Amino acid sequence: MGGLDEALRAAFRASGAQVLSLDVFDTFLLRDNQSEARRFWELSKKVRDFLRDKHVRARELTAEDFLIARVDGMRISYRTRREVKGCREGALEDVVKIVRRALALPADFDNALVQEEIEYEAGTLTSNRALVDLAREVKASGGRVILVSDMYLSSAQIAAILEHVDTGAARCVDTIFSSCDLIVSKRSGRIFREIERRMELGPSDFFHIGDSLLGDVAKPREAGWSSLHFPVSIAESREREVDLMRFVAEMRDRGLSVADWAKV
Repeated sequence: MGGLDEALRAAFRASGAQVLSLDVFDTFLLRDNQSEARRFWELSKKVRDFLRDKHVRARELTAEDFLIARVDGMRISYRTRREVKGCREGALEDVVKIVRRALALPADFDNALVQEEIEYEAGTLTSNRALVDLAREVKASGGRVILVSDMYLSSAQIAAILEHVDTGAARCVDTIFSSCDLIVSKRSGRIFREIERRMELGPSDFFHIGDSLLGDVAKPREAGWSSLHFPVSIAESREREVDLMRFVAEMRDRGLSVADWAKV
């Protein structure tokens, strides 16, 4: 890890930037190697178990009911939220409301369902020690550290997850920017100008690190930011692909076809 630490320090110093910008998931916070589809399934089971003893209606529902409602909720949220500069982004609060209404559950469950998701996400994540160390050094030298995520989770929800995972890492972060809040995204490239505007800084002040070649490398560079690719390893990607294939087969055995939406 020492070689990686030094390479990261050298890259940041060479950029001349004063702000270290980090992608969140699979970069500052590292996921386990379940597929995204599997995470949705495990979360659906968790929510079903949480609600089963709290409302008579929930006792009639299966984990499959929650999974189907969740997938539909994600699609609807991404398609119906207001558009900003050609961009749309989902929001967990909207997803939760759609799920709750589809399953005829009480409105007062919304906050609890959001909290269940935050706790579940935190349980699948660990902090990236190399990037936490880099963030700590940047802060100690007078720089600033921001997190930038294309995600249906708000900045406040990401902050809550980070606090659950690693309070020390959370203290290294000055500001979190999420496309959930801003609508404009990294993959569109439009979030970078918005961050500059809010922080009253220029492109040369930022050095961004993330796992996506498009949203974390190409688009920030188009915006004039320095950027560094921090990819998910081939071995980890393969584990997720294998898990996805297993998940699709498991759901097929349960009578559910998930191939049209299930992803790694």
